[in-house]
Amino acid sequence: MLTVPVLGLAGDGGVQSPGSIHDRFTIGLGFFLPSFNTNALVSSPDIPDSGVDFEDDLGFKADDSVFRFDGRWRISGKHNLAFSYLSLKRDSNKEIQREISWEDLIFDVGVKLSGKFDYSLYKVVYQYQFVQNETWELGVGGGMSFMDFRFGVAGEARVAGEDMDETRQASWEKSFLFPVPALTINASWAVMPNLYLSGLAEYLAGSYDKQKAAYSDLNFSLTWYPWKNVGFAVFYDFFKIKYEDYGKEFTGRIDYRYKGPGFRVNLIF
Repeated sequence: MLTVPVLGLAGDGGVQSPGSIHDRFTIGLGFFLPSFNTNALVSSPDIPDSGVDFEDDLGFKADDSVFRFDGRWRISGKHNLAFSYLSLKRDSNKEIQREISWEDLIFDVGVKLSGKFDYSLYKVVYQYQFVQNETWELGVGGGMSFMDFRFGVAGEARVAGEDMDETRQASWEKSFLFPVPALTINASWAVMPNLYLSGLAEYLAGSYDKQKAAYSDLNFSLTWYPWKNVGFAVFYDFFKIKYEDYGKEFTGRIDYRYKGPGFRVNLIF
């Protein structure tokens, strides 16, 4: 998930304004409290297209708490290397209220269907702060992210093309790692010498070997440094991803959105 600007690095006199930042390593550790909206379609030539809402149809929790890790290496005053890690692991078990078609599997009303949706994001982005003074810092960046998916369903099903009166226990699961390039713009404003209002807008898109993905991320944060090596941040994140597969792993798509607040502790070394 997700590069978050970590601003306000410390010098001998305490936390500095953006134009006075010294070279430092910064690590952000925290929790994100998102609400989710997940929709997937796995189609088959024998079954009409039918999208599945993971929260409504499969009973996935609509909100959760997630650990996240963000870091930054300020190579020099205007050159940064930002990195992020986010992992979401979700599952469900529900007696479904409508017929669900999933590739060549048909799950009837009343079947107890279990679902899994795990997603991890690994990202490294270079940032250049082309505007930097005592109050403002504005930069652009580019890099690479890797999206790791693992999702599937399992339950008693009929199989398209076989005797449609017979059912059997069936499961379907896919996992794959997909690389996507990233473009970012970030800004921060030193409200006071130790209080920073920051924003990040990010867009990633790419296609490779019958696969296509794009995501956008918008993040706002307020960071307070009561001590020169420790800070606290509250943030709010809006995230959207769309993945399409044209026969590489399956035929279909995933639409995945989440948004919510979070809290992070910044450690400066």
